[in-house]
Amino acid sequence: MTFIRDITDNDREWLLANTDPLGGPEVVSGGVLHRLRDHPAVISESDGARSGYAVFRPGAVRWEILGIMSIVPRKGTGSALLDHVEAMAKSAGAAQIRLSTTNDNFPAMRFCQLRGYRFRQLIPGAFLESKKLRGIPRDLPVLGNYGIEIRDEIILNKDL
Repeated sequence: MTFIRDITDNDREWLLANTDPLGGPEVVSGGVLHRLRDHPAVISESDGARSGYAVFRPGAVRWEILGIMSIVPRKGTGSALLDHVEAMAKSAGAAQIRLSTTNDNFPAMRFCQLRGYRFRQLIPGAFLESKKLRGIPRDLPVLGNYGIEIRDEIILNKDL
C-alpha cells in the first residue's frame, strides 16, 4: 500500500539525492529554471520506506508538476503521486494541471496520456536553450532514452 504525505525537512536531502532521472536538482520548464528544493513536494511511502516524490508549483488557476519520480516503477507509486497532487490542486480551486517532458521521454508521454493528459505544446529547441540555464554547454549533445538527442520540450495539460 502506498501512503502519500507532505515532505518534511528530513526528506529534502533524500529527494535531492534521487533527482538523476529528472536530470538533477534543477529543472527547466517553459524557459524558467526551477530549483526543486525551493518548491512544495509530497513523498510516497511503501512498506515504511520512501518510494517516490512529486514536486509541484501551485498557482491560482493552474498547478505545474515540476518533477515526479518513483523508485520502483510499475508499482502504482507514480499514479498515486499524480492523483494526490491533482486532488490537492482541485481542492485549492485550480482548473488545470500541467507538466512537461522532453522529446525522448516516451514512457512519460505514455504514462501521462493514460491518465488523461493531452499534448498542449511542443517547444522546439527548448532543451537546447535550457542547457544555458543549467550550465551545460549548448553544443554538447545530451542523449536521452533510446539514444535520442534531447532537444525539445513537450507540455501536457489536464483539466481538473
